[in-house]
Parts: sequence; C-alpha cells; structure tokens
Amino acid sequence: MLTVTRNDNNSQLALTIGQEMQIGLPENPTTGFRWQVQAWGKPVLEFIQEDFDSAGGGVGRGGTRRWRFKAVQEGSAAIEMENRRASDSQQSPAETFRVGVRVER
Repeated sequence: MLTVTRNDNNSQLALTIGQEMQIGLPENPTTGFRWQVQAWGKPVLEFIQEDFDSAGGGVGRGGTRRWRFKAVQEGSAAIEMENRRASDSQQSPAETFRVGVRVER
C-alpha cells in the first residue's frame, strides 16, 4: 500500500491496477475544522474506507484522518480535499490538499 501524507501535497502519484493507497492528514475535529473531500479520484480510484486515529491523551487532542483508495482502472484523476469548518463553507479553506494519480497496468 502506498502511504501519502501532507508532504505529498500537489504531487503526482503512479499506481497500478489493484494497488491501494492511503492518505493520512492531521486533523483536530474538536476545533470544528475537518477535512472535506472535494474530488474522490473517480473513476480510476475506488474509495474503500475512512477513519480517524486519535492521538490520545485527553480532550482536545487531534489525530490523523485516513482515507483508503484502490486503483480500479487505467487513467488519470485527482483527489482534492479542503480543511474547513462546515459552518464556514463560503470562506476560503484553512488548508487544501491535492494529489494527481495516474493508474496503469
């Protein structure tokens, strides 16, 4: 599985059909800021799962939000995410994340 982090922002990734990719980004939902996916990489990627791993240690701690994808067909796509408060949808996001993906056989 290919692991993608904040350091891979604005990069181009290459996958083969059947390969899985996991994106992990820091998030602190107690602040109201959450990552919202704007583009899911369809149709070349299939979304598998999303989860949140808390850093532990008490109230207000952040953690890592993770998304898993699987390459299912040849082609190019993009995954785009914005970190924002749901109530601030008209405001610019606090942070954006984007990766381009090329899937080959």
